[in-house]
Amino acid sequence: HGPENWKNLCKGNSQSPINIETSGLVEASFAPLRLSDYDQVPVKSVLVNNGHSVKLTTTSASPDLFTPTLSGGNLPGSYKFAQVHFHWGADGDKGSEHLVDNEAFPMEMHFVHYKDTNQDLVSALEEGNFDSLAVLAIFIQESDTEHEGLDKLLPHLSQLQDAGEESEIENFPVADLIGAEAQLNSFYRYNGSLTTPTCNEVVQWTVLKNPVNATKYQLSRFRQLLTHDHEPLVDNFRPVQSLNGRKVFSVTTASPRWCSVFHPSGAFRFDGMISLVITLITVSIRF
Repeated sequence: HGPENWKNLCKGNSQSPINIETSGLVEASFAPLRLSDYDQVPVKSVLVNNGHSVKLTTTSASPDLFTPTLSGGNLPGSYKFAQVHFHWGADGDKGSEHLVDNEAFPMEMHFVHYKDTNQDLVSALEEGNFDSLAVLAIFIQESDTEHEGLDKLLPHLSQLQDAGEESEIENFPVADLIGAEAQLNSFYRYNGSLTTPTCNEVVQWTVLKNPVNATKYQLSRFRQLLTHDHEPLVDNFRPVQSLNGRKVFSVTTASPRWCSVFHPSGAFRFDGMISLVITLITVSIRF
């Protein structure tokens, strides 16, 4: 079931992941990333062991209004959050899908988004454009510092021991998994693909340069899960693929823009909502 059996399923010249060689990158300065509604608490959160990863999907109170959305950072549009999943190794020496100068991290998180001109993730995959999806990838390094977002998943992993098991978990904002320490103003960008079959070449990759922290214990909990073959679910990363002449950008931006009712940098949205409410009240009084 692993990558060695994917040769007929995953073809193309823009495949992912890649080894990011920092000495040969195109330096770029983009507008900051804009993260809207990542602090919204969903109404439903489902965690699943699908046999090759752990995946979290969420349902927003109003998909049109409160679904976390990623834009800015020179992305060619706005992208709605669909799911986040994880890749990890059997030990701390490997686990991430992307490499940086041939070095791996113990874990990599993938926040998968689809372009908001599509109805959902399936529609975006059917559209099949090079920019139909946007994935935000965050490396996790082993540290003495706990990852508070991962802590909210760990109590549920015991219910996902076997492949195919899922659990509805306590709701929390997606922003908690990104983490307060994530440096969203410094990242790599390139055109690539999904990293599991059928490896559609439809992804705008944003790979943060700097990892976030998690403890050895937190990482070890993921290694206790099982595959469909009842083997340890570890080393669930695809080997790096050839760059084939693609450009990889080394990007710096101003501070990211967190946009929501509750986040301080989203104050303009709060003001805007107040204005809208006042306008609606005024109109209703007139009639």
